[in-house]
Amino acid sequence: MFRAKDNRRGGGEHWCCLYRTEEEHRKLITEFIRDGLEQNEAIDYVLHRKSKEDIQNYFVEGGIELSNYLESGQLTFLKADEVYLKRLPEPEGLNQYTFNPDLVIQRLKIRIAARLKGFSRYRVTGEMCWIEALSSPQLLMEYEAKLHDFFEEYACTALCQYDCNLFKPSCLLGILTSHPKAMIGTESYDNFYYTPPSSLCGADPAAHQLQHWIENLADRKALEVAMEEKTKELEHINEALQHEIHQKEDAQNQRALAEALSHAKSEFVATVSHEIRTPLNGIICTSNLLHATPLSSEQEEFVRIIEVSGQHLITVLNDVLDFSKINPNSSFCRNQNLV
Repeated sequence: MFRAKDNRRGGGEHWCCLYRTEEEHRKLITEFIRDGLEQNEAIDYVLHRKSKEDIQNYFVEGGIELSNYLESGQLTFLKADEVYLKRLPEPEGLNQYTFNPDLVIQRLKIRIAARLKGFSRYRVTGEMCWIEALSSPQLLMEYEAKLHDFFEEYACTALCQYDCNLFKPSCLLGILTSHPKAMIGTESYDNFYYTPPSSLCGADPAAHQLQHWIENLADRKALEVAMEEKTKELEHINEALQHEIHQKEDAQNQRALAEALSHAKSEFVATVSHEIRTPLNGIICTSNLLHATPLSSEQEEFVRIIEVSGQHLITVLNDVLDFSKINPNSSFCRNQNLV
């Protein structure tokens, strides 16, 4: 799901995930981190409400030990104020922070340069609860716009985590609009509603968003038409293949039937030939024996009739075999002169 298409140095992926339950969060995070570990990527997890132990327990439940990855530095845990926020000077800014998009991007550049040494790519995921304190949603859009441009150049996979129980729908709508890829629960999507944040930071963001959605509708319609045409084409191909298969099956069935009929005919002719030839040979041989004994003129005529009739039957039998295209010599002893 979160696996990069390749390990090229440029071209990152920018995801947001909107989840509601602890179980959804556990599945998302364990898969995101596990994929990075398996691909030898440097991974940073930015904590805010969760603790390092909470995330480690996710993996303990799945039977995976993270200690080796933590010791090697492949996986590290950071705090939100170390990545996104800047503490204001005390005492006026006691426990107060400010958010500067340019500063965050600069920190990210430095972090990636350091983390890519020895690893194929860099991936980072952060709990975004801290943005609740932002006084200007426009500031977040400015950050997302700069982050999007940043990911065009760097080998980075980023997953921004949003607990739907902590954010207003209006805020989540803006978040969803500003990310090209989205996880809703545990399902991944190429975000149809994504609008480049740079267009939302201009003089008339509503006009830009409207135009973008109109273009998306046109693109979707074109895609539906193309899919419909492709479906029809595949249906025609399938029908042609089914027809060809049926023809081949019919030909095979006809060939098998013809072979079966031919075999049955051969068996029938062979059986009939044997059953006729055997007694016929007996009759002819007996007539030959009678012819060698003293006979009256009338008896000799009777024997001659038997011999002639026997020879005639032999000829008829051989003609039947020839007509059936069976070589009687292969199965029978063809003897036309038995006298």
